Amino acid sequence: MGKEKKRKIGVIEGVIIKHKGFFDFNAIISEIPAWFKKHKYDNFQKGHSQKPTPGGGYFEGTWKAVKEVTDYVKFDITVDIWLRDMQDVAIEKEGKTIKANKGNIEITFNANMEKDYAKQFTNRKGEETEFLKFLRELYEKYVIKSKLSEYEDKLEYEAKDLIEHVKKHLF
Repeated sequence: MGKEKKRKIGVIEGVIIKHKGFFDFNAIISEIPAWFKKHKYDNFQKGHSQKPTPGGGYFEGTWKAVKEVTDYVKFDITVDIWLRDMQDVAIEKEGKTIKANKGNIEITFNANMEKDYAKQFTNRKGEETEFLKFLRELYEKYVIKSKLSEYEDKLEYEAKDLIEHVKKHLF
């Protein structure tokens, strides 16, 4: 099945970083919204849960960001963080003692490109008829195919850049 048949394309799907050891939790949770803002995404924290546990702190959070690239293409990136047994520690890094955290952290990244998000190929009732679906597929396959490919590459690059920015805070 060609990509023109799908409205949403998973560009980065379920990329998981698992880390047991030292990290800078505050830097990670501030890096994510800062990165979204710098790259002009409308971001929001979908939700989080945080509580102390006998083995250390527990945190679970989700950030979802959306960027309307054109009136036809929209990017969305979701970052899920799950952390357990988090403890505050002091470590030596590059000859300096810094505050850090220790524990188990898992971060999952997903990036999708949504096409025709404004539903331009729908009737007045907002329905996509078989004929309109056919027209949309022709439009994507023959008119804007190369542009869609460029947008897909751009989203992949941006998502990988975000992943690298977050990895910097794992020691």
